[in-house]
Amino acid sequence: MSVNKAEDDFAYSARGAWADILATFAGVLLIIGACFEVLQGAAAVSDPDFFADGSPYLYDFNVTAWGWIHIVLGVVSAIIAIGIFMSKSWAWMAGIVVVGLTIISNFLSIPHHPVWSVTVIAIDFAIIWALTVQLHHRRS
Repeated sequence: MSVNKAEDDFAYSARGAWADILATFAGVLLIIGACFEVLQGAAAVSDPDFFADGSPYLYDFNVTAWGWIHIVLGVVSAIIAIGIFMSKSWAWMAGIVVVGLTIISNFLSIPHHPVWSVTVIAIDFAIIWALTVQLHHRRS
């Protein structure tokens, strides 16, 4: 039995159920996004010519370097997703920060792989939405 009745009321309410569902949704999306990041990075590292060079772009970086950035962000995202599944309080905020970084990295790599980057950015926005709703439910 919980010491705090308000926590019990939240845990067994429809609002609490939605908060749990959204946390799981965010964790699943974060795992999917992490897989995309690692696959994208692995493709760039193994064959830099795999992605189109695109048009001249202000943020022109080496494709292999972008590959390693995506791999690192993917691994960190997977660790954070595990934290979300375990209901660790640090994971929701860390998830928002890391997903924000993956949005930036995908935006900067649009010239090299435009369709893939836009797809990952869309998934990342869904993750941020789910995590912020979860944070709101946990704080209210």
